[in-house]
Amino acid sequence: MTKIACDSCRKRKLKYCGGVPECRGCLERGVQCHYQTLNWAQCVPKWKYDEMEEKLKTYKQFYHLLICLPEQEALDILRKFRNGALLPDILRHYEFPDSISNTGSSDAAR
Repeated sequence: MTKIACDSCRKRKLKYCGGVPECRGCLERGVQCHYQTLNWAQCVPKWKYDEMEEKLKTYKQFYHLLICLPEQEALDILRKFRNGALLPDILRHYEFPDSISNTGSSDAAR
C-alpha cells in the first residue's frame, strides 16, 4: 500500500488517508483518484542510485569473466570468490571494454 497522497489530495495539501484503488478523500469528494506514476529512480537518492549502478557494473564484469574466460580460469576465479575474495580485488587483474558496463557483452581482455 502506498504512503503517498494521490495527486488531488497532494494538490489540496491533504495528508495521506489511504485506500486503493481510490483514497477515502477522493471518494468523499466524489472526484477521480489518480496517482502520479514515478520512475523508481526518482524515488531513490542520487548517491544510492550511483552506488547501485557501480555494483551492477561490477557484477556484469564478474559475469563476463565467468562466461568468456577458459573454463579452468573461470573456476579459479569462482573459487577465489567463494573463499571470500572481494570482487574489486578479483576484477583488478583484468581490463574490460567500456561496452561491458553498458551491454554486458564483449570479448574478454586481459
